[in-house]
Amino acid sequence: MKILILGGGFQQLPAIRKAHELGLTVLLADYLPDAPGRREADQSFLISTRDKDRILDLSRKEDVDGILAFASDPAEETAAYVAEKLDLPGGMYAAAGILGNKRKFREFLVIHGIPAPRYFSMDIPMDFLRNDSKDNSVNSLPYPIVVKPLDSSGSKGVTILRSYDAGRLLRVYQVAVSCSLSGQAMAEEYISYGYRHLIGGDVIVRDGNVVLYGLMDCIREEGKNLVPCGKIYPCGAGEEVKDRIARIMQTVIHKLSITDAEMNVEFIAGKDGEVYPIEIALRCGGNGIPQLLSDATGIDWIREEVQRTLRRSNSRNANSQEERREECREEYQKESLEQAVGQENDAGSTGAGKLVPADLHGIYATYNLHANQPGMYAGYELHAELSGHLYREEIFRRKGETVGTYENASGIIGILYFHFVSRAEAETYLYDMSRYLQVHVMNLKSVSSGTDILSDIVRLGEFMTPPFSARNRCGQEHSISKKRNAPITGWNTNTYAEKLMRLADIVTIENEKGKIIGLVAAYLNRSDFGFISMLIVLPEYRRCRAAEALCHCVRRFTCWQGKRTFPASAEKSERKIWPAGDWQKCWDMWSILILEMDLWEWRSS
Repeated sequence: MKILILGGGFQQLPAIRKAHELGLTVLLADYLPDAPGRREADQSFLISTRDKDRILDLSRKEDVDGILAFASDPAEETAAYVAEKLDLPGGMYAAAGILGNKRKFREFLVIHGIPAPRYFSMDIPMDFLRNDSKDNSVNSLPYPIVVKPLDSSGSKGVTILRSYDAGRLLRVYQVAVSCSLSGQAMAEEYISYGYRHLIGGDVIVRDGNVVLYGLMDCIREEGKNLVPCGKIYPCGAGEEVKDRIARIMQTVIHKLSITDAEMNVEFIAGKDGEVYPIEIALRCGGNGIPQLLSDATGIDWIREEVQRTLRRSNSRNANSQEERREECREEYQKESLEQAVGQENDAGSTGAGKLVPADLHGIYATYNLHANQPGMYAGYELHAELSGHLYREEIFRRKGETVGTYENASGIIGILYFHFVSRAEAETYLYDMSRYLQVHVMNLKSVSSGTDILSDIVRLGEFMTPPFSARNRCGQEHSISKKRNAPITGWNTNTYAEKLMRLADIVTIENEKGKIIGLVAAYLNRSDFGFISMLIVLPEYRRCRAAEALCHCVRRFTCWQGKRTFPASAEKSERKIWPAGDWQKCWDMWSILILEMDLWEWRSS
């Protein structure tokens, strides 16, 4: 059997692996040539997940047995479109079109009497945004307001405005539009929380009823953006709030004719006593939600979602699949959905399903690993007090990869999974993670002539064997220790630093606190040839590709003779400075050493 998975990012890897575990052939569609899922799929195709017709043609040509948009909003509508055209499970195109557009969803809620925040569509001439047209502008809404794209995901382009400011309103509007697939934005009133947390998670729908709820509390960093940084399961809201959510969900499912699905939801329990649906998506959640629910409930949510998309049973692999299921049960101590929930809906006519499985022990939580500043990822440290609660980690970025700030879900470095005894314990840690977690990020900087880095050269020089002969190139007598990483002795640090600054181009690498933890000095020996004189990385930052990054910077951006800054054109400077043959030979050798050791150890001959 063949399954086509839309999207090959880190969020889709669990679905790809689960499909392989079930014995399926995995086809992958993604417009990015370096998508990590390409390395694990059986076949991959360079097609945008939003290109419905090309995805449809591919599905027909390959005769797929199922199509899955796993944790991907842009792919949600495409998957429903193709499934409807090919009579595959999940063919709910009309429902996907409404749920995937925030304005259409708000209109749907109003029509059916479901509580909804007041909203204003901003796909209008910009003069309607002025403060002097309150009856026909965004300013008809009470502040604070939330400005967001009509059709995006992962909290991209979402901003809270506390008060009217024409300039800021225009800027956040432009940000929202830039993140919208259709180039449209909307504004809605900010709902004040009656319950401390945003309520999110996934639900499983079978035969038009919710049979299982995976509701959880979404944790946000105080004073920062709206992107959740963690989740706590199960949800701590009262039964009245959960019952209202159940009734709203059943109404939405009935009105949109949704039959079988795993749906991602977000609700706010407001101060006014109402429960507001903020987002409901026709796909499972990302950022480890299905994985966390699988661990906590004993039900393999990812397996259920993959199997739901298949149009026929795989009888020829029935035995092997059953064996795989038994292995899965032994590993996670899980039961199947039917065994855990039962064939009948215990919650009655509301379709509430099971809110918390009876065999739940303790509190399960996730934290989205992220950086507070852009730079090069160098690993993370977890306080010993918290590390005992960590039972799993999923790291998406390799050490040495460039990472950005956590402005939306794309800024996630990885996901940490925790288990706690109580909710109070979980909240104590998750709301104060800066005390228990440190994410190391390094930054490359070119040092211009005249910058004082003498102390840094001396400090770093203590951790390397000096690159000198018996008489150093500054003309100072000194002794050379044969001991590995011995300190530099018997030489004039001031003279050496001055020579570096005068003749060499220096690139430094800093940690997240701005401390220089490594540097490289490159010399232009003559008009057409250059060489690296010094490369140092502090021991605690080795094996995170810091030295490799420094050498790449020198290779690409070595300056022109007589200049102390790096040119914009890497190719031009490379042709000027590095002879192709000699340089490539040296670089190939250096790359091997750097990749193996992450340190260029200079030794005297």
